[in-house]
Amino acid sequence: MTVYTNGEVEELRSVIDSNGNEASPASDDRLESVRQQGSNGTLNQLVYTTDGTTAEAVDAAAVPDGHGLLIQGYHTNSETVYVGDGDTQEHALGTRESITVDVQDASEVYVQTPTAGDGIVLTWVTLS
Repeated sequence: MTVYTNGEVEELRSVIDSNGNEASPASDDRLESVRQQGSNGTLNQLVYTTDGTTAEAVDAAAVPDGHGLLIQGYHTNSETVYVGDGDTQEHALGTRESITVDVQDASEVYVQTPTAGDGIVLTWVTLS
């Protein structure tokens, strides 16, 4: 049964997180910081195309707190691209296939393509 009431909350001591655990509520400063970092009303994307066929780091671009990167094979790619870190690029992405990664900066992502000029699209997404 749902009960609707009117009232005022004087102090919020805890909240329930997505796992059902009690957690501290975010402060006004923290909420404003997250809002400024990721809610600017625009879709934040970066298109990266390779210069050669060896692994290359994507251009540096900070990923806002609470966000990750959706990495998608570019729609004009002629072949599969391979995405990973500086050591190994094992995630094979065909045209428009995607993965989501939790990184602090886009430069942590490396891409290797069999054909120079193929690439990826990186889109900032909210992690849940």
